[in-house]
Amino acid sequence: EFSYWSGCDSTSQRDCTVTVSGGSSRTITAHYTDYSPTLTNTLNVQSRVDGNLKSGAVIARISGTSNTDGTTHYTRTLQDTISTTLRAPSYHEGGEFSYWSGCDSTSQRDCTVTVSGGSSRTITAHYTKTVVPVTGLTINKYVRNVSRGDQVWSTTTNAIPSDLISFGLTVSNQGSDTLYQVEVKDSLPAHLSFMSGSVIIDKVPTNYDIRQGINLGNLVPGQTKNITFRATIAGSSSFSYGTVSVVNTAYAESGSQSVSDSATTWVTRSDILGAADVPTGFGGTITRYLILPLLISLLVLVAFRHQWVLIGRWLEKRRREARAYRSEKALYRSANQAKQLS
Repeated sequence: EFSYWSGCDSTSQRDCTVTVSGGSSRTITAHYTDYSPTLTNTLNVQSRVDGNLKSGAVIARISGTSNTDGTTHYTRTLQDTISTTLRAPSYHEGGEFSYWSGCDSTSQRDCTVTVSGGSSRTITAHYTKTVVPVTGLTINKYVRNVSRGDQVWSTTTNAIPSDLISFGLTVSNQGSDTLYQVEVKDSLPAHLSFMSGSVIIDKVPTNYDIRQGINLGNLVPGQTKNITFRATIAGSSSFSYGTVSVVNTAYAESGSQSVSDSATTWVTRSDILGAADVPTGFGGTITRYLILPLLISLLVLVAFRHQWVLIGRWLEKRRREARAYRSEKALYRSANQAKQLS
């Protein structure tokens, strides 16, 4: 690199002014200094999720040049050679680590790279999101105790042996495409007996057997089918004392789509119903277990009272007859004694 002139009459930066006269000789010299430019090396670190640039992945330095870690996206610029090994996190933005690109070498989540000679390198950690099958088919299941007089549908209910239970299903297409040949099925578990002729679809009674499966046909986007049916809980002999859960699951299918949902009935068997075990509702189990026994007891009491009245009347009559008989005998004896005295 130019430094200065020597031997000149005058200089200005890289200019030299000189005059040579009178048969003289002049020597002027341009002086230079050896120059080696300082080289700058740049490392760019990125992350992509399903091919899209995403910032925020925490990249850790495992070894090599310091200060090469950071949170993507970032750049490290040094005048010296950059030689480093960086490690990407296992998960980022809902994606799982897949591979590094732009590295000299890789080992699982580690990337080793060297940047020198005034160059620039970009390394990228790639992530892939797990593909979740999109389904438009949905099913929801509900239950209520008819014997107890339940009016509200729920996902659980309480019952006792022999109660009548009603189940409700809603099968919907919440996707954007038509669902073809939608089939719904409910395989009743032990302790539940299907009531024939109880299946109602969109308020229309049918003779379908939900256990064998029902083809609902096609469902366009946004369409819903409502299904109800009834089942009877087994008698007391089928249950041990205490409370058990009877879980009932319904299934819906259309092509490769399959969904399910469950409802639970808690069945309690006990010798004496406590206050918490006696369901309310006119015509329900309170009628069977409280009102009817009370009426029967009153009828028996009235019948026995009537019989006691009849027996009392008969005994009173017999007592009067006995008194009359004794009076007649006493009168007869008195008459005989009077005859003997006369």
